[in-house]
Amino acid sequence: MGEDSDDTQAIPAVIGAGVIAPASWCAKGALGSVPTSALEKALTGETSWIRNAVIGCLVGNVGGSVWNLVSPSVKSGAINAVISFLIRMS
Repeated sequence: MGEDSDDTQAIPAVIGAGVIAPASWCAKGALGSVPTSALEKALTGETSWIRNAVIGCLVGNVGGSVWNLVSPSVKSGAINAVISFLIRMS
């Protein structure tokens, strides 16, 4: 996929709203009682259990085999996109 900047720019094309929005709704249910401040900390990786819940929702939407093929920078971008979406929704 190239350099990290290319991978980050590929997030909308590869993951897209067709995955981020459904994963966000899934994560909203899973993290319904989590305060926004905890979600903001998750953007920096401080709260691994929140990131794990988001990953579970993403993997459920894209499939485990596809998730394994995605580069780490795209995974991180997708996780952060879902968390950012949740923060904006709250």
